[in-house]
Amino acid sequence: MNYERNDILNLLSLSPRRYEHTLGTEKAALELAKTHHPNIDMKKVSFCALLHDLTKEYSVEEHINIAKKHGICFTDEQLSSPKLLHSKTASYICRYELKLPDDACDAVFYHTTGRMNMSPLEEIIYFADYIEDTRKDLECIELRLKYFELLKNNPPRKALDKALVLSFNRTIFGLMEKDNLIDENTVCARNYYLQKSKEN
Repeated sequence: MNYERNDILNLLSLSPRRYEHTLGTEKAALELAKTHHPNIDMKKVSFCALLHDLTKEYSVEEHINIAKKHGICFTDEQLSSPKLLHSKTASYICRYELKLPDDACDAVFYHTTGRMNMSPLEEIIYFADYIEDTRKDLECIELRLKYFELLKNNPPRKALDKALVLSFNRTIFGLMEKDNLIDENTVCARNYYLQKSKEN
């Protein structure tokens, strides 16, 4: 990765609120990485966190144009959940324009839905996005506090597995309450980490 942090920051064109969230996600991701995956490339963690919402404030039309530019078409199911499009298009920019490594692009791609058997980088970016300090909605605050409680009373791996299950549960319940579609990756991730959290 022939970039420095300032190069990535200069790519961001975000509202002040989204920019604050992005920096918060970077901070949380680096802290999670040190706790759970200390051997990971911290520069890669920083870059993925900074880029995860690169296209969050784009219109649906802009997302479609980015996909078309790279020879990709969104499915009807994807277009029915426009909030999920930004993870895809940000990942396409990371992969095809910034030429970032596959694992970094995948971490951006799955940061909204998660998936079963996530890589360390995917786990970090997914969960950091959920619990970073600038998030003030009650469910994020409660999950953040619960994560630290779990970390006090469990080995780090089990604490993270249990916290991930809680995050997927909250996401699924929220989508159900709004009568929205649930990405199958989220359901599979929830079941995978639930089983994992019960092992040993």
